[in-house]
Amino acid sequence: MNSERTGASAPSSNAPALFLQNLALGAWGAQVLFSTHELGVFEALREEALPAEALAARCGTDLRGLEILLTAAQALGLLVCEQGRYANATPTQEHMIRGLPGYIGDVITHLGRDVLPLWNHLTDAVREGTSRWRQVTGSSQAHFQSLYSDPNKLQAFMGTMDLYAAMSAAEIADAFDFSRIHSLLDVGGATGALGRVLAERFPHVEVTVLELDEMCSAVEAWYAKRGGSRRPKMLAGDMLSGPFDSGHDAIHFGWVLHNWPPDVQVGLLRRAHAALRPGGFVLATECLLGGPDPLLPALLSLDMFVSTDGGAESTAAQYAERFRQAGLTMRITELPGMRTLLWAEKERETP
Repeated sequence: MNSERTGASAPSSNAPALFLQNLALGAWGAQVLFSTHELGVFEALREEALPAEALAARCGTDLRGLEILLTAAQALGLLVCEQGRYANATPTQEHMIRGLPGYIGDVITHLGRDVLPLWNHLTDAVREGTSRWRQVTGSSQAHFQSLYSDPNKLQAFMGTMDLYAAMSAAEIADAFDFSRIHSLLDVGGATGALGRVLAERFPHVEVTVLELDEMCSAVEAWYAKRGGSRRPKMLAGDMLSGPFDSGHDAIHFGWVLHNWPPDVQVGLLRRAHAALRPGGFVLATECLLGGPDPLLPALLSLDMFVSTDGGAESTAAQYAERFRQAGLTMRITELPGMRTLLWAEKERETP
């Protein structure tokens, strides 16, 4: 029937409603990925395609429950199915199989097990203005201390940090001139990914990683499991207390500043400034608010909000002001990935 002739209004587009619905359903798709990985389905399909019955036996699951999960995983593009046999789709075969170069399974485990439960209480976090770590874990320990005290959580967290740090390190090595740097202190550098990259590109640079005692032990175990990798030089200490080890040509904060409120960030930068030799460099990589792609930094800022005590992402201008308060003039070098390189040179001594 012609709506104009009857006086009825034409039905409006349901695109806005579908947009909101699909946004809400995104959490369901993420959980399919988390559970399929946690149950070992991707690993079970590493070498061969299998029917649901064989997968259930190999993964130790209920057959009906697994069949329903596999249907969803196939619909999401995580798996393919031909003649009743399931196989990994290209993304999962390349990135969800442990030991392969593109493996990101530790990131998926960390996001699903450690991060998502905090986001489930985002409303409470915004209402009260506090993180959700204690609410979710029941622990009086803060975010990082709680992670470090659980070996399983720590390994997944280290894998996450190593992946992102290695990607960022390669970009820094391309963008920054390390010819004048011979000694670098990597504050909170975890597995020492920056040192690994620089050892290949700039072997004259000696990198020392400053980490807490428990992280130093965990890093040693991390490399022992992998074998053959060059272990970083570790220095046990607390970045938040006491002066930094002096005598370095550069001090690097890789995705460290955003973990802390602005006054703590200024304190870290001041200690770096004081420890550096004249003409030395402060380097920091962060994901900036206000860039061309607003979504990722905005979501990362919420993640810092629910998981840390006072952390958040910031704009370039906000970081520049914190550098200024630490006696440094910040410069920016754009990197191709998700982070931006913020850096400053300490004033040279006047002759």
